[in-house]
Amino acid sequence: MIIVTVRKIYNGMVSIRDYLVERCLKENTPLKIVYRGQCMILSPDDLRDKGFKTTGIKFNSKFYRYKRFGLIDYWWKPQNGRAEKEN
Repeated sequence: MIIVTVRKIYNGMVSIRDYLVERCLKENTPLKIVYRGQCMILSPDDLRDKGFKTTGIKFNSKFYRYKRFGLIDYWWKPQNGRAEKEN
């Protein structure tokens, strides 16, 4: 399982970098999204079917000069309970 922590929700949606979604699909593993102690887990089928790209714009990474990424948005629907710390 890949865990991603997001800092903001915009219009009820979270934006996930496209290479993380592609990695989850390639490895057939779920993606856990954490926001302020709440979590949402998306299965590979959910990643494939429920996301949508807002624009075709590619952004440049701050830290890796030649790395570019797009964003895929998902509706924020947290599970009941709080996210647990995982080591």
